[in-house]
Amino acid sequence: MRPLKLLIAVALCCELALSCSGPKAEKTSLRANLFPYLPDAAADDLHGMAARIKSEFEEQNPSVNLELTLDTNNNFYNFENYRDWLTRFDVVETDTLFLADLVKAGLIEDWANTRQTDWQPPARKAASVDGKIYALPHWLCGYFLFSHDPRIAKAENIKDLIAALQAPHGDIPEIAGNVNSSWETPALYLEGWEDNYAPKDPTEGISTALDPETIRCLREFCKQGEWKGKNPCLDKTYKDNSLASTTFAKYQVEASFGYSESLFDILKTAPGDYSVILSPLVLGNGNHPLFFMDGFVLRKGCPEDVRAAARKFADYMENSRTYVWIVMSQDAGAAAPPRYLIPATVSAFTAAPIRSDHYYEAIRAAVNMGSNFPNSGLPAVHQQMQISILDELQRPH
Repeated sequence: MRPLKLLIAVALCCELALSCSGPKAEKTSLRANLFPYLPDAAADDLHGMAARIKSEFEEQNPSVNLELTLDTNNNFYNFENYRDWLTRFDVVETDTLFLADLVKAGLIEDWANTRQTDWQPPARKAASVDGKIYALPHWLCGYFLFSHDPRIAKAENIKDLIAALQAPHGDIPEIAGNVNSSWETPALYLEGWEDNYAPKDPTEGISTALDPETIRCLREFCKQGEWKGKNPCLDKTYKDNSLASTTFAKYQVEASFGYSESLFDILKTAPGDYSVILSPLVLGNGNHPLFFMDGFVLRKGCPEDVRAAARKFADYMENSRTYVWIVMSQDAGAAAPPRYLIPATVSAFTAAPIRSDHYYEAIRAAVNMGSNFPNSGLPAVHQQMQISILDELQRPH
C-alpha cells in the first residue's frame, strides 16, 4: 500500500501547487480595422493576408488576442463610419485626410513617446495635429505616370509632358486615367497646385475659389485624354482605376496615371513587361509630388493594456519583414507581381528585395522630394471642389 499512498500524496501536492500558482493570465484583446484598398494579389479578398497578419502577430505577442478586420466592403471615405468604428475598434487605419476631423470630434487620442526618425518625410507632417502625433504611419500613396517612352517619364513640367505625349506614337490615345470622382478630382487639382506653388503649404489650395493657372494646367493635361469625340478621363470610363492600367498594359494607350500600386495591375496583365517606366505625375509648372498617408489611430479612452497592445501591433506592421512580404506579394505565390504599395518608413526601402527593385528605386526618389496632402480641410469641401473643377474642365474654351 505504501506505493499507492505515495502516489496519492504526490498527486495532491501537484494539485496544491497548481492551485497556489493562481489563475492563468488573461490575454489582452485588441480590435483592429485595417485600410482595405490594396491589390488582391491572392484573389481571396485579402483573407490570406489577414490570416497571416493575425497568426504572425500573435506568435510574436502571445499575450495579445488580435481581432482583425480587413474588409473591402468598408467605406473608409465616409466620416460617419469612424464614429461607429471608434466605439467598436481600438485601432483603425485611416487616410490622414480625416485626421484633424477625428481629433476635433474627440474620437481618438494621441500616441505618446513616438520615434519618428524612421518615418518618410511626407509622413511626419501628416501624422500630427497641433504638435501631437495622432497617427502612426503605415502606407504612403501618390500619383504616378506609367509609360514606355523615356521622354514622357523625364518631363519635369506640364509643357514638356504634353509635348512628349503628343510626339508620334501610333494611332492610340495619349493618356488614360480617372479625373472624375469626389476625391480624385480635388486631389489631382491639389497635386497640380503644389506643382505650381511649392514650397507653399498645399492647404492654401483647398478652396472652391479655384486658381486659374492650376486649372489651365489641369485642363491641358485632360485634353490629352480626348479620343474620337469623347474624353474617357472625364466621363467616368476609368472609374474603375484598374481599367486604365490594363488598357495601358495592352498598348491601347500611350500612358496611364494612377497610384503606384497600379503597376500591380499592369504587370498582372502584361507579365514580364519591364519596359514600363514609372515616374511622378506632373500636373503643373514644376514637379513636386504630394502623398496621402494611411496611419493607425487609437480609440479615445483605451485602457493601458490595450494601448500597449496597439503599439505592439503598429510596431509589427511597420517592421521591414512585414512590409516585405506584403508589398512583394509573398502571401500570393511566386507568380503574383509585387503590390507596389509605398511603405511609410525609410528602413523598409533598405530591406531585400525592395532595395534592389528598380521600380521601388523610382518610388523612393519621388517620396524623397515629396510632401503630404493636408490632414485638414479637404473632407468638408471635396464635393464642392469636384463640381467647380469639373465645370471648368468641361467648359468649352
